[in-house]
Amino acid sequence: GCGCLCVSVSVCLCCCQACAAYTFVTIPGVMDVFSRLNLYLVSAQVAVLNQALTQGDAFLKTAISLLADVASAPEDDSAMKNTEVWLSSYVNSFLSTLLIVPDHPEKEVLWLLKGLLNVLQDFKWDTQRLGVKGQIFLQVFALLCAQSQERFIYRIARVDSNDQLYGADKKFVAELGKVVENLTSELFDILKSLSTTPDHQAQLALQFVNVLVAHADLTQADMAKLVMNLWSLAKKQGAGDKKLMARTAAYVRSCGDSADLNTYAEIADRLTV
Repeated sequence: GCGCLCVSVSVCLCCCQACAAYTFVTIPGVMDVFSRLNLYLVSAQVAVLNQALTQGDAFLKTAISLLADVASAPEDDSAMKNTEVWLSSYVNSFLSTLLIVPDHPEKEVLWLLKGLLNVLQDFKWDTQRLGVKGQIFLQVFALLCAQSQERFIYRIARVDSNDQLYGADKKFVAELGKVVENLTSELFDILKSLSTTPDHQAQLALQFVNVLVAHADLTQADMAKLVMNLWSLAKKQGAGDKKLMARTAAYVRSCGDSADLNTYAEIADRLTV
């Protein structure tokens, strides 16, 4: 009955906590830093999956601290390039995990995400590969859009994520807005820095457009204006992927047709290739 189920869940939680404690003290013995980072992330995912939220937070916090060490470590150019490519994939997985991890009740809102952003800001980015930094920040932008939804697109059973904790609380949404504003400013700084490499600038601008089209509400005037400015930047350089631009414009038009939104149709009319 229910009593047996409660006992079973309690036993599983205790077992998971014990395994997490053992893992936490043994991972530092792994020599390769990238293997340690992967192990911290996987361990955090397993912990959260089993409702061991305190242990999950500890793994994620330690991973962020370790990323800071990687960011400050001296490396030659080829090693740094490989690190940046690996980092993009790792952060993507990290952010996917953060969506379901609830904020700690005694910490500030989005404390883990803010800690990660601080590390990414301090990372020694290769000036020739700032586009990678931009791609990572676009991943964060997508996460923030997902965090703003009243109900997240995925969840874990018996884990109350931020959508349930905050319930679209105005203060939470306002905090999300502040992070989005700072992130948007950073992304525009990156785009400006890429002015000497038109191909990379156009690519990042188009990626930004697609993130906005997929996650933002283009019926809002500021979002529509941002999309148009980014589109103009990619088109002005003449280096934008014409096929991608055509598919993006077609998708925006289809969004307007399916939802009967004139705003989307008007935007699509202006997204000329």
